[in-house]
Amino acid sequence: MTKKSKIALVTGLLLIGVLTLFLLQPEPSGDSDASREPPAPTYSVYAAPSPPARIHIRNTVSAFNIEAAGQEDAYRVAEFDASIPLNATLLSSVGRNAASLTATLMIQEPQEPLSSYGLEHPVEVVLDFGDSKTTLYLGGLAPDGSTVYLQAAGDHLAETGPGIIYGVSLESVKSYFLGALDFIHPTISQISMSGLLFDTALFSGALRPEPISLERVPPASDELPSTYRLTAPVRRDVDPSGGLLALRSLMGIIASDAVAVHPDEETLRRYGLETPYSTVRLTGTEEGDFTLSASEPDGTGRLYLIREGVPVIYSLSASSLGWLSLDVDDLMDKTIFNPTLSEISSLVLETPAASYTLGLEGGENSLSVTLGGEPLDTGRFRTFFQALTAGALTGYTATETGEGGAFLLRITCGYRDGSPPEIITFYPGPAREAYVSFGEGPAAFRTSSTYVDRALAELKALA
Repeated sequence: MTKKSKIALVTGLLLIGVLTLFLLQPEPSGDSDASREPPAPTYSVYAAPSPPARIHIRNTVSAFNIEAAGQEDAYRVAEFDASIPLNATLLSSVGRNAASLTATLMIQEPQEPLSSYGLEHPVEVVLDFGDSKTTLYLGGLAPDGSTVYLQAAGDHLAETGPGIIYGVSLESVKSYFLGALDFIHPTISQISMSGLLFDTALFSGALRPEPISLERVPPASDELPSTYRLTAPVRRDVDPSGGLLALRSLMGIIASDAVAVHPDEETLRRYGLETPYSTVRLTGTEEGDFTLSASEPDGTGRLYLIREGVPVIYSLSASSLGWLSLDVDDLMDKTIFNPTLSEISSLVLETPAASYTLGLEGGENSLSVTLGGEPLDTGRFRTFFQALTAGALTGYTATETGEGGAFLLRITCGYRDGSPPEIITFYPGPAREAYVSFGEGPAAFRTSSTYVDRALAELKALA
């Protein structure tokens, strides 16, 4: 068979295959178009040439006015002054969408009374277009739960027959059921975009027996984040995990609701804010300096909060405020002693009966240790060092302790980089506890006496 014959044969087989597939296609059903559900009918309720200049809303929550604010698509609540932060996006959508309304149901001659449609005491919305007005009367929900019964009067109506009742989607009119306070922006504090929380923070309020103050510790370089330090009632670094996480809850606070504006003393008292349960004063945030004041949570975990300079009382869940009941124990770094061996040049261990001086050279893998100038087995030292670095603080105490009297153990650590020596002293405490002081500071911290007992036992074995 020649090359041309082969090509002709292959072409013929392909044509036969295509024809076969075509012939085997099922006949289209004659009623395919009829089986499709027709689109739901729609009815124009009204259509104005432009959005309204003013919207008056009277519902079961309040009566108020939304009016154009001068800029395109910008609206404001007329009853609020400029000190009230408004939800501009929500207000803009209300005004923009009020130019027209479409229904999915129209009852031209309703047989049932208005009460059957929830229209005997309707929500009233007056759309003022400047030279014309349209009034909407919103009633109850239809059985489907997503349609609202409505009547309309005035200008720009598509149908003018008396008594017409429409069914419109709840989504298209739900803003008319809101109160004026619902248009207040719920953001109380912004999320920090740079990671900076504050320069200083002062926690106080009826909850705390004494104020707690903190400061930001600038990083060594721009690539590193800031850290934070307690400055009162004691000086101590903030725990980089739990403590810092609680401080981050100061930013990005979102309220559930706004409950009052421009509160007077009686209103503050009613919401538990005349003498706040918890307050925090922040300086140096990305939003400037301000104070947050919160009430004591009620039995459901709900509380009220007000921000300095914003005359709004907000409602929110206490669980969203990790800083609400912070104390020193929550904030402080609980590490007692945890340097690396390669950082240490010397260790002086003192007890009431003796003093031991250890010298360290080399790194983690080439460590050499002396005790009183004599070589010491590094394995034995590592066991002792592990016991020395295994402890953690269990809390802060504001009471007078045994400092200045007999101590149990004192650690003086010298560093190879020339940093000031670190001094940690342990004093007898109540049952199963010991008091701890750092440097010349007060013995204001607690730890387990088991930790101190083990460190003393390992020191005795080392000597």
